[in-house]
Amino acid sequence: MKYIIIALLLSVIPNKSCSEITYEGILTNISTKAREMLSPECQKDLSRTTILTTTYWLMVDASSRIPSGIAKGNIMPMGNYDECLEIQEVETKFCQASINLDSPSETDWKIAPPHKRIKTEVVGVNFKSADISFGLYYCVLKSCNTQDLNIIFPGFVRFDDSQCWAKDSGPKLDALAIVAIVIFALIALITLISTIYDIYLNYRNLDPICSSAIAFSLYSNGKKIFHLGNSQQLLCLNGIKSLSMLWVVLGHVYMAYVFVPLDNYLDVYNWIESTYSQYITGATVSVDTFFVVGGFLTIYTFQATMDKGVTFNVPLYYFHRYLRLTPAVAAMVLAHAALFNYFGSGPVWQRTDTFLTKACKEYWWSALLYVQNYANPEGTCVPQSWYLSVDMQLFLISPAILILMRQWPFWGYLFLSVASLASIIGSFLLGWFYELGGQLTANVNGNLTDFMKYYYMPTHTRMVPYLFGIMLGYAIYSLKTNKRKPHLNMIVVSCGWILSLALMATCLYAGQTLQTTEYNRLENSFFIALMRPAWAIAICWVIFTCVMEYGGPINTFLSCSLFQISSRLCYSIYIVHYSFIFMTNFSTRSPLHFSDYYAFHKFWGDLAFTIGIAVVWTLIFECPVIVLEKTLLKRTDSKNKTNKQNKFSLV
Repeated sequence: MKYIIIALLLSVIPNKSCSEITYEGILTNISTKAREMLSPECQKDLSRTTILTTTYWLMVDASSRIPSGIAKGNIMPMGNYDECLEIQEVETKFCQASINLDSPSETDWKIAPPHKRIKTEVVGVNFKSADISFGLYYCVLKSCNTQDLNIIFPGFVRFDDSQCWAKDSGPKLDALAIVAIVIFALIALITLISTIYDIYLNYRNLDPICSSAIAFSLYSNGKKIFHLGNSQQLLCLNGIKSLSMLWVVLGHVYMAYVFVPLDNYLDVYNWIESTYSQYITGATVSVDTFFVVGGFLTIYTFQATMDKGVTFNVPLYYFHRYLRLTPAVAAMVLAHAALFNYFGSGPVWQRTDTFLTKACKEYWWSALLYVQNYANPEGTCVPQSWYLSVDMQLFLISPAILILMRQWPFWGYLFLSVASLASIIGSFLLGWFYELGGQLTANVNGNLTDFMKYYYMPTHTRMVPYLFGIMLGYAIYSLKTNKRKPHLNMIVVSCGWILSLALMATCLYAGQTLQTTEYNRLENSFFIALMRPAWAIAICWVIFTCVMEYGGPINTFLSCSLFQISSRLCYSIYIVHYSFIFMTNFSTRSPLHFSDYYAFHKFWGDLAFTIGIAVVWTLIFECPVIVLEKTLLKRTDSKNKTNKQNKFSLV
């Protein structure tokens, strides 16, 4: 197959020498007639940049050439961005040119569909047509506009102004950026003052004037984050959340590879179809683990609070949740919209605007209202925050479910069962109607938008694990409150663990068969409908056995004290990791190489950096809000404690 690709490339330029798309060949062969069609500024600078000048050879050296390894998918050699822009004698710019070549009518060339540089139309095992489009980067004269460049270069080499960068073409500091800098500077100043004041109080052994005065103290908040030990916690949940978050970050590290130039795109495609990739391509179920834990904790904490005689105030319940989640998200939305464009440069840095900045400038409001999964699923601000939209929407409907479960448990379980069944059936019908693939990676060749919009992001298709978590949480709380531990013998426990692990393995690896065989509408629709509920059942078993002391060494590991710290950082890690992973990739100066080794190597580096940022994010945007909320709601809490008869309140 590799030889077919090379032959194909040679056949599409039968009468052209390679010099026609190398920079030195282009400048040497440009005709007098073509020169006369150029703009005066371009003509002038072009005449100064002759083959005898150092500038000429610097520009040639900084430009990319037809790469080796095209048969491996190396279709975007990147030249040398910095060398081009550092040329002193003449003003230059670094441009990406699209090289479009028409293929023969028939070829069996198979190349990766996710990497839209190469488009294919598959018929059976052969390719009816394959339009080859790869990119070369040229260091050109700044005075030559796009029209000039399209005259200078041969017809199959096309330029676009939006794909050119000069020294002064970076984003200018605008009003939004200035406002963002001022806001973050004020928060930093408040944090510094609060920390100094707190340290002074501790040194003098004094009490603060009010707790709000040290709300932003890094000293006090840091002690809370790194504090160990709480016998009242369900400790296994810390490990489940922490490991799931590591899985989310790892999945995004792998995903980020396909959005930047690689020297082996074809290896990515082969890897996606392989069995050993399924722990990554199936990693989307890690989000369902969070939904299970979220539903579990919602009912568990509600029951515990109600048993203490505290009034359930629904508006206050909503206010607490919104205040708990929003500051950290709002800070990231502001950073996305106003600042991230200034954090780097490079030949693919403009993708930061496409992937991170543009959506936040347009849809910041839907991010803060948690409606992105319905309002703008095709362009989410802070892309991973679609999960928060689903979580918040489930939280908004939870009071009715919580009250129903507390007052009439039987009807509550019946309602949750019917709602879960309806969601499963709905997911099946959506998969059938839109002909969706069972896994996210199975939809990259056409149905990805439909997959994300109609199945992956909507609350009504993702709510089953959350509802299962509520049912489990109620059952476990009732057992613990009544001090009734179910008596399970070793055979039952062992069979439960075997079935649970088998369900997990099926959810991860069954998708590989669907992806590598001919599309079957029925099989894929069933997989879409049942994969996430099956995963949720397996996670429910893990939680149940660990809390009920049947988890053995697994419970010991998940309850490790270090997971207490990492679980407190999970939310901020989730908020910040995606942006910094992608910005790191978008600042690359040369094609990356994809392999599992390099991906894991990058994962540990990205994770360490993310944890550092997450600690700061938690200290500044999470911990202070908790302190301020307690101060703000102290009077309300006092009133609730004196009113123990009225257990539910809607005002």
